[in-house]
Amino acid sequence: MPAWNITDPTQPATLADGCLESPRARLALLDYLRLGPGRTLPTLLNRYRQLGPAAPTHAHGTLRNWSSKYDWPGRASAYDEIEDRRIQAEYSARRDSILQRGIALDCERVERLTSLYQKLAALVESDDALWTRNVRILHLGNDQVERVELRRFNGAIFSSLRAILADIAAETGGRINRHQPPLEPGFAHLNPSDYSFDCFTPQEKDEFLRLQEIFLTYPTLKSSNR
Repeated sequence: MPAWNITDPTQPATLADGCLESPRARLALLDYLRLGPGRTLPTLLNRYRQLGPAAPTHAHGTLRNWSSKYDWPGRASAYDEIEDRRIQAEYSARRDSILQRGIALDCERVERLTSLYQKLAALVESDDALWTRNVRILHLGNDQVERVELRRFNGAIFSSLRAILADIAAETGGRINRHQPPLEPGFAHLNPSDYSFDCFTPQEKDEFLRLQEIFLTYPTLKSSNR
């Protein structure tokens, strides 16, 4: 068996008599290795026949002789293992790089969630955000028309706020993550006992109850005749 560098099987092999692998044989070896797993001598030969005079050989017997003489199967196996390790190393390096920046970092996610929460919390201060409006025109007959403005409490914004708080809690591990049904908008029978405030700070709980009191005392239907 020839001697060849196990850490770099692409280097020329050395025969028992000290002769090095011929340049043409080594060129064919490199082309053979580049075919990748599943490579075969007939596949390489077909490519060489398409290549024309520039190919190292057009004879299958020559390729078979070089493969046996210079241990192409063993070198191909070593080459594939080295390539696998290289690919895995590149993947691991890229993965580690991605996981060490941006939203892959828990502190970055908490910062963005906090920013989003603050924006939504600022909207709660506006009556326009607290109430959704829907205008309907009722035809009463005899050419009489009544314009009705429906106002419903925007419970969805509080559902969003609570969801963000739950996400922050999940990221920090500071509170137990509880699965709560979403707050449905437009119901006037809301009571503090209907909800768990585990995800609220004391200040957030007080603000929620204050806004809920506004809702319970605010007229939900206004009518005007035209």
